[in-house]
Amino acid sequence: MKPLLVALLLSPALFAGSAAFLPDGKRVARQGDSGVLILDLAKATESELKFPEDFQVEYVGLSATADALLLAGGQRVMSWNPATDAWTELWSAPVEVTVDDVACDPKSGRVLVTTSKENGEPQWWVLDPKQPGKVGKVFNRRAAYARNPVFDPSGNLYFAVHGDLWKGAIDTNDSEELPFVLSGTRIWPLAAQETSDANSGGVSAHEILPLEKHLLVELSRTGGSGWGNVIRVPNADAYEKHLPLKWDELEDCSSGSSMALSRDGKQAAIYIRSAKRWYQVDVKAGSLTPLPNSAPAKGK
Repeated sequence: MKPLLVALLLSPALFAGSAAFLPDGKRVARQGDSGVLILDLAKATESELKFPEDFQVEYVGLSATADALLLAGGQRVMSWNPATDAWTELWSAPVEVTVDDVACDPKSGRVLVTTSKENGEPQWWVLDPKQPGKVGKVFNRRAAYARNPVFDPSGNLYFAVHGDLWKGAIDTNDSEELPFVLSGTRIWPLAAQETSDANSGGVSAHEILPLEKHLLVELSRTGGSGWGNVIRVPNADAYEKHLPLKWDELEDCSSGSSMALSRDGKQAAIYIRSAKRWYQVDVKAGSLTPLPNSAPAKGK
């Protein structure tokens, strides 16, 4: 397969999903068709976030610290403080990589950044928002092409590898060259894989929402849109607990989704692109309720 085709198949734009609660807990940001939209939960209205003139990117990964929204895209990781409208550059990536995604650990405060090379090969990095520009590489020994990282309030890291769901952590390492280590285990074998001369017919885990008792996952077509569902499985190691390979299908999701969990884990929301609306998540039951007035008017 040609490198360009690999890059297109693995492009974060095709996976189309990232969202984060703002520090005030009253608003949630998502990646739109181009740029970032911010939903006022009380009013159920969205407004576009205006980027600085020197940070004009179409697609970004989103996360949040205790006081700022993090945006990762192009060659940079930016921080936006909604209280002061101040923008800060946290990191400028090496020219040979593209910044894809970002996830903030609420427990340690460290920020995990994922990048990819032209051939789609990913590299993970860790930075401290209090030390802009300083980063450390993450050593990854046996989880090639790990993607879609997200932390829960306790600092547990969830991510996808070849469409399956993993759980772990970012550990520190004695090496100065590789100061951090990705540790984890596969907990749910969710991917459906196949081979033929046609387009991919398999499904993979993309967006992940880690709740205390449940995991909500976008399980959709590998490498593009077409079909899929937001599903719910127990937040447990299916191998260790000998759980059956089954899940609850909550909503159709054929064009990607954006999932957000507040830093304290008390709020969660999902935007489903095919439905063109937001859903409020019951964080205890793992169920979805359409957010009133969040769907577009008929004909739009």
